Amino acid sequence: MADNNQTPTTAEEFFDRAGVRYAAGDLDGAISDLNEAIRLQPDFAEAWGNRGSAKSEKGDHDGAIADLNEAIRMQPNLAVAWDNRGSAKNRQGDHDGAIADLNEGIRLRPDVAEAWGNRGNAKLAKGDHDGAIADYNEVIRLRPGDAIAWSNRGSAKSRKGDLDGAIADYDEAIHFDKNCMEAVHNRAVALTLKSLEQYSEEEQVKGEKEEADAASDRVRADMENVRKLHQEKLEECKKYEKRQDRLPLFAGGLLVFLTGMSYVAGIGLLPLPYVLGVAPVATLFLVWWGRTLRTRHLQAQARADELHRKIIVDERTFASEDPKMQTQFVTHWVQRTSAEEGFITSDKNFPPLGDLPK
Repeated sequence: MADNNQTPTTAEEFFDRAGVRYAAGDLDGAISDLNEAIRLQPDFAEAWGNRGSAKSEKGDHDGAIADLNEAIRMQPNLAVAWDNRGSAKNRQGDHDGAIADLNEGIRLRPDVAEAWGNRGNAKLAKGDHDGAIADYNEVIRLRPGDAIAWSNRGSAKSRKGDLDGAIADYDEAIHFDKNCMEAVHNRAVALTLKSLEQYSEEEQVKGEKEEADAASDRVRADMENVRKLHQEKLEECKKYEKRQDRLPLFAGGLLVFLTGMSYVAGIGLLPLPYVLGVAPVATLFLVWWGRTLRTRHLQAQARADELHRKIIVDERTFASEDPKMQTQFVTHWVQRTSAEEGFITSDKNFPPLGDLPK
């Protein structure tokens, strides 16, 4: 394993540092290191595979598939390369190709939950609801606490028309991860559809109306949770912005500190090599801190944008006391949601860079 404070010189060291950079969200840095690893060792199958994974995360699916083709050519039994190529094909819309690759990845390593999950997503996109549910069942068997697997299985059940089963799955997903926004959003849609089955514009009997109102209350609670999480992410963005704004002050303080140390060294009170050693370390730390703050700020902003897109329910209209008006609005909302988003599924990420078998 390369020392992160030293410049890599070998293919292995560049490969290892790429894993660290990928984990920190620095995809461009990871790709740059993997370019070097491949230049130094062109037959490094894992490096080709990891570069393909990083490209796929950046949205360059054609580039990802080309790299993963090389990894598979060099090492046909590299299961994760088959899995990741299947994931890239699925994101391109080539669901049949994705399923074929994921079949091979699962044959080679049937214990990789993400492969089962992505194959379930591909089957769901093709309309094979039962096949998707079977694959999500396997993910849940391998990893019972996987919130995304519960949510995706709920999506498959919802599209199949099993709203009760779907809501139960969304409840489990939220139990394991209250911030699983796919599950929060999908449960709101499913509860609304279920309420429409029980409560039409002609006004049902009182007991049915109360049950529908209770479902609407849960919908409002779910969407309020989305708004709350969105606000938290906005606050997190502001926090990182403030910290980034303070960087010039820290840089100025560092300059004063180093100037003082140089003076002290100049009059013989401090060894000069000590000053020369502290200066680059302090400077590198400041650069690393700045990049880390920027990465976390961008990640928080992306999550805030994602949450904002999910805030689609008008609370004031939902709070209307007129049942007929409320039902008409909910019907319009469900139709719009079905056309624009419907029940959301989430792609599973495969093992991160550095976790590939060697």
